[in-house]
Amino acid sequence: MNGALRPVLDWPVWLLVAASLLTGSFIRQAEAGRLSTARVGATRLAYPAAWAPQAGADPNTFVAADLTAGAFGDRVELRRLKPTELMSVNQADQADVMSALSAWSLTRGQRMTGFRILGQTPTTALGRPAARLDYAYLADPPGGLLTGALPVVLRASDTLVRARDGSYVMTVAGRAEENATRLDDQRSRLLAAWEQP
Repeated sequence: MNGALRPVLDWPVWLLVAASLLTGSFIRQAEAGRLSTARVGATRLAYPAAWAPQAGADPNTFVAADLTAGAFGDRVELRRLKPTELMSVNQADQADVMSALSAWSLTRGQRMTGFRILGQTPTTALGRPAARLDYAYLADPPGGLLTGALPVVLRASDTLVRARDGSYVMTVAGRAEENATRLDDQRSRLLAAWEQP
């Protein structure tokens, strides 16, 4: 091909690449602000639309995960607890909610490898007294340990609240090596988007 003709043919290609990048950036920004909604019991949770809901047989549990960040991307789980899973809680008494959280932490710790409590604090959710359990645990890689991959340390936060129709736990989890402040911000956004009409 003639050297003088080459620059004439290159500019349309560069223009197409620039337009594609700009369009992709616009679509990603538009998608980032969109929310989807899930219902569990009498509560409703708005979560990022880019997250993938995980199929489950239990109608009292909803799980969604950010699969664009890999197998251990941020995730949210909203569960309506069975009456047998938690001691009786006086919904107006913060001390009662904290006692229920202590009992919940024992149940939680039995189900997870390497479970370590990082903190327990009073908070609010759904406009009611609630309690927050921060913890870390080990999660096996997809395919299990037979793949030769090491387990991953995940950091999570459970918010326990007694709502009008029962007790709920919202779990927000992500990789422990990620910025802890970012995960706390994600938890705050999800808690603010959780409501009971």
